[in-house]
Amino acid sequence: MEEEKSDNEEEEEDLDRPIDGKPQNAFNKASLQKVWDAFVEKSKKEGLKVVVATLSNKDLEIKENHMVEVTLDNALQGQKFQEIKRDLLYFCREKLQNFALFFTVKIVKDSQKLDPYSAPEKYQYLLNKNPHLAKLREDLGLDIE
Repeated sequence: MEEEKSDNEEEEEDLDRPIDGKPQNAFNKASLQKVWDAFVEKSKKEGLKVVVATLSNKDLEIKENHMVEVTLDNALQGQKFQEIKRDLLYFCREKLQNFALFFTVKIVKDSQKLDPYSAPEKYQYLLNKNPHLAKLREDLGLDIE
């Protein structure tokens, strides 16, 4: 039984591997974008504002072997993407009927100037404007939420 558990754990961790015995239908950028936008809309209805901000208006590029490259703006979005990757992947695989689909992330610094959204993004934005903010934060013993 322990061997079965470890096999299941490996399958759960490896999201980039196709699911055997499931369809691998071809898809194009338009159908992918439609499904992507549906996931964003679903997240918006669920009140997941950070997910919406992370996934909205992102460049998607279909590569070989069912790989989809997602272009993000910064490392914070990259972290958030990793947190939601499983739900997004299952959603896209189901809607596109392609269970070999997987995502890779490309972070392009300053690919799009966005207003800071999360607390760390706001702090980084203000820190870039005034480097003395770091000392003030330390002196006051404040944390970034």
